Amino acid sequence: MLAKVSNPVEKAATVTGTLAGMTLTIAAVSNEWREIEHVAQVSDIAGELKRFGKTKNKSVIIWDRRVD
Repeated sequence: MLAKVSNPVEKAATVTGTLAGMTLTIAAVSNEWREIEHVAQVSDIAGELKRFGKTKNKSVIIWDRRVD
């Protein structure tokens, strides 16, 4: 059982320490380097990045830096 912690930073550290078998993958898509014409493109790009991130054995944030 987790201890009651009021500080959000301490709470996150407590939760992270107890969930050793879980990882978090975040895919970040931007129109900074490429033109996005349809919302479906965002979904496709995010899916590609997420699949790549899941190949890592740790929590990661994957930024789309590719240029068309």
